Formats: sequence, C-alpha cells, structure tokens
Amino acid sequence: MIAVLLTHTLSWRGGAERMLVEAIRAWPEERDVLHVVSLDPDDAGRRLESKTNVFVHVIQCQRPWYYPGEFFRCLSRLRGIARRTCAEVIHAQFFDLGVLAALGCHARPRVVRLQNGTLFPTSPYFRAELGPVGRARHRVFAMIMRRCHPTAYVAISSFLADVAARALGAKASEIEIVHNGLDVSAVTDAAPPPVESEQLRVCCLGRFIPFKRHDFLLRAVADASRRVPISLRLVGGGPLEHPYRRLAAKLGVETSVSIEPKTEDPLRVFRWSDLLAMTSLGEGFGLVCIEAMACGRPVVAWRGSSFPEIVDDGKTGILVEEGDVVAMADALVKLAGDRALLRAMGKAARRRAEEHFSIERSAGKLRAILASAASARDLR
Repeated sequence: MIAVLLTHTLSWRGGAERMLVEAIRAWPEERDVLHVVSLDPDDAGRRLESKTNVFVHVIQCQRPWYYPGEFFRCLSRLRGIARRTCAEVIHAQFFDLGVLAALGCHARPRVVRLQNGTLFPTSPYFRAELGPVGRARHRVFAMIMRRCHPTAYVAISSFLADVAARALGAKASEIEIVHNGLDVSAVTDAAPPPVESEQLRVCCLGRFIPFKRHDFLLRAVADASRRVPISLRLVGGGPLEHPYRRLAAKLGVETSVSIEPKTEDPLRVFRWSDLLAMTSLGEGFGLVCIEAMACGRPVVAWRGSSFPEIVDDGKTGILVEEGDVVAMADALVKLAGDRALLRAMGKAARRRAEEHFSIERSAGKLRAILASAASARDLR
C-alpha cells in the first residue's frame, strides 16, 4: 500500500486531465490511498471521490497559481496537505507543477510527469508558444528542477523525453516512458464504423492555441477541397477562434468548415467523421489520436513530435513531413479517393489502440513507478 499525493489542475479537460481521471479510475491497487490536489474547483475532481480510496483537496486560486502571491499561498497549502495526509510519494502531473511540489514537498520522493512538448526552453517550438514573460517563467522553472532533482521523471512520449532531458540536465534514457492510455473498450463500443458519404469528413479536436496550428489544417483542407468534396469540423474553442474564422473565409472554405467550441462528448464528433487530422507542433502525445483510433478512425498527422509513436504510417494512418501543407492535402485526397484503404486503416487503428494504449496498461506502469519511488524513501 502507498499513499500518493497527485497535484494537478482539472478544470480544463484536455488529454492530460482526462488521462489522470481515467488512470485513477483504473488504479490497479485498491489498498493505495490517492489524494488528488486540484488547483481549481471542478466537478471532475469531485466525481473521483466516488472511489473509497480517493480524496480530493481543492486549492482555489483567484489568479494563475504561478503569480507571486498565489504561488506562495499554494505552496503553504500544499505543504499542509502533504503533512496531514502523510503522503509517501508526490506525483506532479505537469513540469511546472513539479516546481511547486519540489519547493513544497522536497523531503518526500517526487515523480514529475512531463506532458507538454512546447514548455521546455530546449524545444524548437518554445518561442512560438509562449510570450516573453512565459518563456522567462519556464526558464526559471527548468533551473529550479535541475537543482531540485525529483526521484523520477515520467514522460508521455519518447519525443518529450528527449526534449525535456536537454532542458532538465537529465539523460533521456533515465526518463520513464508511460504513454497516455484510454478505456478503449468503452470507446470502441460507442463508435460504429463511419457511414459512407460522398464527402470526406475530417475532424480535429484541440484547443485553439498557437502550438496546435489549426491554420495548417485549414490551408490543407482548402487545397484538398479544390480536388475532392471535403468537410471539416474543428472543435476545441480558445483564443484563436475568430482568427480561424477569418482565415476560413479568406480561403473560401467557410461553408465546408465548422468551427466549434470544445465538447464534452468527443465520441459524437468521431461518429460523424471518417478520420482525424492533427497539425500540432510539439504535441507531447495527443490522447485525441488514441480516441479516434479506438473509434476505428485513421489519423493523418505530421511525421514529427510524438505522432510516429502513435500512428503506424501507412497502416493506421498517414504521416507527412512537418509543416508540409501540400503533403497533408495530398494525404486527405488519397483517402477520399480510396474508401477501401480508409476502412482498412480504421480497423488497423482500432487494433493498435487496443493492443498498445489501454488505460489499465498505463495506470499499472505509473503505479509501479510511484511504488518504486516510495520504496526508495524507505531504504534511506
């Protein structure tokens, strides 16, 4: 049995947040006690308390937690929670929350889970994603993490391990890889094969923020639409929604592109679609790819970031050179003209999701790493 303190923010239900919730639900050892510290109030955190071994502690922030006043208040609260819960090991779900855990719980073993490929100063996408203040903040975070070595780092992809290792002064081989996982059977049962249509129906789910680069996809769809009937649902919401609407109008595809807010039911979008297209730069993993594959939808994405770890090129989808909009459009046109290939890739994608990306597998590996870290403390 181990007592684990997991720090996270649960209000935005992206891939990292859904992964944490699903991992806790599928936790392999019921005797473990899991304390989830959320830096904002959220129903998802409260729903976790339906499990008898899960306790949720909310630290409500009036401003982002890394603002000086909020930071020290969160630090004090985290120390108090760690002391009251007698946590044996601390799990920080993000690199930046690892800083909070390092300063607030330095005497306990700490496992830091690395999620985002754009937040490290060594990432080629670092400058594009963060403004000057954000870049300065994350450089300071990286410096603190180099000095306050955690017991273990866990990355969600080999790509992210390589990027993080250079920023944190570690060796990539020393960083454990635990891919994001999914309750594949639940998703598979809820998503029948796509209904045949004259149009190729493409979906993309992800926040409308710079590193997701949905503008690449809009340009690719505009190119492909001149050759085949195609429609796109861009789902996610965010600060770039209006620029994307203007770009769609400029490209002349506003009638075939639907730009929508984030959804609590991504399966509804997958049921509508023939495939998922992703154009992110620096994607740490992309849980949405696994969701699409579990639904029997192939993935078209870049041959960069973490996508090659997810997509078996030519079998479960198509990978093209990063940033090559014409190649992305060509891939969409190819699948629009070969429905047999599209169906075969969808079936192979579902098998790959079942065999490699189950939540039980991911939760089991994470639990083993946390148990090892707690044992290392007992040996000291």
